[in-house]
Formats: sequence, C-alpha cells, structure tokens
Amino acid sequence: MKQYRKGVVVIGCFFFERLTVMFRPKRNGTAVLAILFLTIQPVAWSQQEETRPPGGSTLADQVDLVRGASVCAPTDAPASQLAYDVDLLVVNSRKSRSLSIVPGNPGRSTALRVTVVDLPTPFEIWNGVEMWVGPPTGICELGAQVVGCQPSETEPGIMVAALQCDPHFADWSQFSGYGFCTTELICLHSLDQPCSTNADCADPAIHVQGDAIVPSRLDLSVVDPILHSATYAVQAVDVTCSLDLPENFSPALSVATARWADVTSLSDGVFKAPDDVVNTFDVLATISKFQAFARAPSLVSIDVVGLGSSGPTPVVDNTVTISELVAIIGAFGGANYPFVPGATPCGGTP
Repeated sequence: MKQYRKGVVVIGCFFFERLTVMFRPKRNGTAVLAILFLTIQPVAWSQQEETRPPGGSTLADQVDLVRGASVCAPTDAPASQLAYDVDLLVVNSRKSRSLSIVPGNPGRSTALRVTVVDLPTPFEIWNGVEMWVGPPTGICELGAQVVGCQPSETEPGIMVAALQCDPHFADWSQFSGYGFCTTELICLHSLDQPCSTNADCADPAIHVQGDAIVPSRLDLSVVDPILHSATYAVQAVDVTCSLDLPENFSPALSVATARWADVTSLSDGVFKAPDDVVNTFDVLATISKFQAFARAPSLVSIDVVGLGSSGPTPVVDNTVTISELVAIIGAFGGANYPFVPGATPCGGTP
C-alpha cells in the first residue's frame, strides 16, 4: 500500500509540473488542485482499510491472517451428547431427526456451522451443503410439552435449535436442559446417568433440527443389511474471526443420526439410546410419550415428523401427535423414511 501511494505522489508531482508549464498564469490554482488531489486520496484509502467484512475482521486483519499472523480466537470442537445404551455403556446419543451436540467454548460468543457430509439415498444430492445453528428455544417436558419455557431443576426439559442460512453468535453455555431424576436415581429424557436430584441431570446439549437432518437408512435389499449413516460435521467459529477462512473454524465433530424411527432401546424397564433396531420398544416408547408419561424418552427422540394441514411434513414441530405413532408403527412394519429431497437447503449448490 505504501509503495502504491508513493507512486501516486510521483505521478501527481509530474502532472503538477506539466500543468505549471502549460498554465503559468494559473499556477496558484493548479497548485491548489494538485494539493487537494494528494490529500483527499489518502483519506479515502484510510476509510477503505476500516471496512469490515462479515466475521468482524478488517481488511488489514485478513492480510495478517493470510500471512499466518492470525488475530482471531481459536475455538475448541463441539462434543457429542452422551447417553447409556442397552448394555449400560456410554455412547453418543443419536436421534432419528436431530443432532445432539454440546457446543463448548463457555463464556465466548461463537457460531456453529453444520456441513452435510454423507446422506443416504436419495438425499445424497445435499452432500456438501453448509448451514448454521439458529437461536435455541427451551421445551419443558415433564409429561406434556411446553414450548418456549426455560428448563431448570424444577422444570426438566431440553434446548432445541433450528438450522438456518445465516450464522448466529451466542455464548451457548448460557443454555442448558435438565433431565428428570427418577426414584431409581437415574436421569431420564437426555442423559440416563446416575443422579440424586434433578440438578445432577443438567444437560448442556443443543438439539439441532431441520428438514436437512434426515435419518440413517438400513438397506434391506441385500442379504446382510447395511446401515448407511447420515453424517454431519459441526464446527465452531469465534465472533472475532472471518468466516471466509477455513482455518478459523474449529476441528469438526462428526455426528450421525439414528435409523429411521429407531427412538430407543429398553433395559431393566428404562428407555435407553437407540440400538439400530425398530421393534415393539420403539412403539411402546412413542405411546408412552403420546400419553405424556414422565418416564418416556425425550421429545427429540420421539418427534420424527411434523404435522401440517395436509398431513405429515419433514420439518419436526416439537410435539408428539398421532403422526409419530403412525410413522413408527409403519417403520416397525418395514416402511422407509417417507419424504424425498426438496429444494437444496439455503439455496446452496452442493
């Protein structure tokens, strides 16, 4: 930039000299014009340098980033929510229609980017699409669901967030769900971990939803059925960082969904994490949630379809209706996920 300005000054002086020779009677006026030209331009350059692109970095900051002198704050990768499976082993908590993640990076303002990595047929056309996690909403679910509340020790519930096209920056540690500590001293709804009070069941997970979150698919057309997992990559980025530079994002957390309509497993009368099998336990769990049974699985496990004016929709609606029961009984009978891809999410091109 300094060399560029020096060149402009030299060119300005050259024109000033020529104009002085050509218009000697108007020398004073020409000098004024030349001085104005040389003083106004640096002001304009200075204003351009302070222009801030998306992500909060100045153009000068971006030059520093390209040179390796990064000025943005690095972030840690999000983590998976954990639960117990039927064998009482700690596993990643998978849902059929949502991604359950722990954002991490407490006390900092970050955004969460979700990239579609590998989806089963026919949704593979969305592979590569990038979206963002939107503002979270609390849902209390001790029995019936109450949307828009703030889960607490006395109001067990979860935090959900929809995918959107623009980044949403927040200190995600401010949002927390709570499980339900049963008389058997086990956290239900989300964690299934040992507890003594509901306070022990605090759950920092955000459950990400959207029609682009599709279930894994079991291919039953072959002798040995193969589960094609629907996988996504979740990354965090700090508010101080440019969104245009891949190195500003955290390492990716790989998250997969459960098989269509596989909402739970059952161990010693307690609902646990999905087990890649759709059976009577999944139907029983759905009936329990539909009847607002307190010990039924979490809403985000059971809510697999939405309900529109013309029937089921691929956008979950954070309620459990007869549509969930019909869908899961259908899957128990061998039916696949009933929806097909619509327009590419966020208008992107994979």
